[in-house]
Amino acid sequence: MKKSHLSRIIPLFLSVILVGGYIYMISVKFDIPFRVSGSFENGTTHGTLSVSPDGRTIVYDSPKTGHGDLYLVKSDGSNIRRLTSDLEYEGTPAFSPDGAQIAFAREDHYCGHIWIMNTDGSGQRQITHGSDYDSDPCFTPDGKQIWFGRMPRGTRMISVYSISLNGEDLVPVQINGKHIIPEVSFVRKGDWVYYEHHDSDWEIWASHLDGTSNHRIGSGRKNAVSSDGKKIAFAGGPYLAGLWVMNVDGSHRKKLYQYQDYQIYCIRFSPDGRYIYFRIGGTWGDIFRIEADGSSPAEMIVAE
Repeated sequence: MKKSHLSRIIPLFLSVILVGGYIYMISVKFDIPFRVSGSFENGTTHGTLSVSPDGRTIVYDSPKTGHGDLYLVKSDGSNIRRLTSDLEYEGTPAFSPDGAQIAFAREDHYCGHIWIMNTDGSGQRQITHGSDYDSDPCFTPDGKQIWFGRMPRGTRMISVYSISLNGEDLVPVQINGKHIIPEVSFVRKGDWVYYEHHDSDWEIWASHLDGTSNHRIGSGRKNAVSSDGKKIAFAGGPYLAGLWVMNVDGSHRKKLYQYQDYQIYCIRFSPDGRYIYFRIGGTWGDIFRIEADGSSPAEMIVAE
């Protein structure tokens, strides 16, 4: 299997986690396909996924060809179709709010850049440039901006930036004057953003996009908010091996699923709120789904 250039930065990234107790990056959704917490995570090459706005399709990354490529699959796990075939790594895909486009990260000569393409793989165009590592893109609810994680070359820190779809208006994203990592989720209609914060422990916080009403919700990581803005799904417990759900005010925490000692990550609600999709395990884990109310067992829909 071809080895990604990005793998060379992983030991440095992990040293930050072990020594400093913080994960600077993005989740890490920066799997580049590296995701730090969700994205460069995990610093580390965890796979990601995104559910289309109509709930019928999932786009995800996989190393089946020997390097990272993007694939489409129906939400029940049928009809897998490969989208990209570039010789470099592609990962951390995200659907646009209208379902017409997919943003993703592509490795290019020791750098990572954000790209956009149509959902059939055509019309690929580069959005970010330069020598930094960019990954884990996600569209803002209005579809006009993309938030993504950036790790400047020669550093070990990753922060979230925002950029317009034409590659202009690049600005760092801060809440209350502080940088955040790329593990974020948006309410489909509205201006609330949910993000991870680390002090003595990892916690989920919420804020308006303008930084007002910033407040703590509860402990947890790798959060996803439902489309109606009423529920949050997240990973918790030892090894982050438990899938939990709670109300957006932090009340009524309920464990839906426990998977031995393997990490659960890349958590996503279906648009109608019926299902929660997630990945389990090490690099590019299998994709599962479970009823959001816990009424049925989790089922694997894509095996890696």
